[in-house]
Amino acid sequence: MLKLESITDLQRLVDEKLSESLTLDYKASPSLAKDSKSRDELAKDVSAFANSAGGQIIYGIVEKKQIPLRVDEGSDRDDITPEWIEQVLSSTVMPRIAGIVIKQIPISDDGKRVAYVLTIPAATSLAPHQAPDKKYFRRYNFESIPMHDYEIRDVMNRAHAPDIRLVFDMRFHPNWCPVEFEGDSSWSNPLIISVTRENIAEEPCLYSVERVFFDHALNVSKTTAAVTFEEGHTTANNTPAYVYTKNFNVPAFLPLFKGVRFTFGIFDVRISREHLGNRHSFLLGYMVNAPGFSAKRFGKFEFDGARARIVFTDPAI
Repeated sequence: MLKLESITDLQRLVDEKLSESLTLDYKASPSLAKDSKSRDELAKDVSAFANSAGGQIIYGIVEKKQIPLRVDEGSDRDDITPEWIEQVLSSTVMPRIAGIVIKQIPISDDGKRVAYVLTIPAATSLAPHQAPDKKYFRRYNFESIPMHDYEIRDVMNRAHAPDIRLVFDMRFHPNWCPVEFEGDSSWSNPLIISVTRENIAEEPCLYSVERVFFDHALNVSKTTAAVTFEEGHTTANNTPAYVYTKNFNVPAFLPLFKGVRFTFGIFDVRISREHLGNRHSFLLGYMVNAPGFSAKRFGKFEFDGARARIVFTDPAI
């Protein structure tokens, strides 16, 4: 989750053009209003995040095509309060979502205008959560959309099975990472990617087979042991990929409990000048299989001139 404490942090998101994703949504401050339509929309969006992977909704940033444009004028802190937001959610989302954090961030110099950051945990034992219109929603491609029956059943299963996510991070660079070349080298300096495992369900994971995919156009060297490597294809458009597989089991590994992160692996990734000139994004993703649970998810390694970042927009399916 993003650490957002001040207007400086919000402005940084705008300056870096950090796009919306499965776990991040921008909304203008007027979206927090007391009419019934706005209250229902608030409940729908929050329940969709909880029914997916959790995440953050920022009220106070204007966006266009999922890119933040500016921090807006904010809400009146005496009219829209954390207590009011909490009351709306507790009275409209069923069952109630536990663990939501509502952060108020001053926008104006006198502190009377504020933005809000809602940090929403992924639903587990009480999943799924129902919106005011008696429907269940999830996040998909920057939207909150109704869930299919099988998706509802999968979310209900969180109370009885593990729910494993692999998290890709650019080490030392939370958003954009510089892409640098030494002299006339045809390949960039290594971009270090850390992949960690986490379980968002109450049920611990004792056994799993986990696979990480990197686009075949990238030059990838693994830096951790006990990972099986092969050249294959992802299931996303049958893209040629490097596949790294790791088997986790007890007692060789500790059980993966909720809220605990373990390392899958650390990877050096390089991009060639030739590929960088022809393409702006490269596929990556993962697949997990465990007793009572399976998921696959794809994102992209996105390049913008001399910078790179990792973006996941697809939900785990």
